[in-house]
Amino acid sequence: MVNSRITKIIVEVAFLLSSVFLVWFICKNLKPLFKSRSSPALTPTPIGLPPEKVPDFTGAVPETRSIPKNLEQYEFDVLVNHTPVIEPEFTITIDFVQDKLVVELQPPKNTNRAIFDSWLKANGYELITPDKIIFK
Repeated sequence: MVNSRITKIIVEVAFLLSSVFLVWFICKNLKPLFKSRSSPALTPTPIGLPPEKVPDFTGAVPETRSIPKNLEQYEFDVLVNHTPVIEPEFTITIDFVQDKLVVELQPPKNTNRAIFDSWLKANGYELITPDKIIFK
């Protein structure tokens, strides 16, 4: 009984050692297969054209941006796309029925109205006329 137990342990240890050896052997011999094979570095060779043969036209269509005919409406539309605007002194929302900006001024309204007017100019909305704005 003790003999069979020792034999079993010896067989298990031998199996374990042979397994470890087999894994080591495979890793050692397969390692070169997984190394990246580097190809010789390819460098581009520039070919220059003589200055008289360089084309004037690259083939790209030049981008032309049209200036909107009604700049006030353009600025209004840009601001509408950025609403709601929430500042400590005022809030800008849109009244879609009347197609106007709704500006709710915080107290003191006179001071904050001046801050709102400065904000319009500083952010490029100076062409929006007062008839497009409802103050609350």
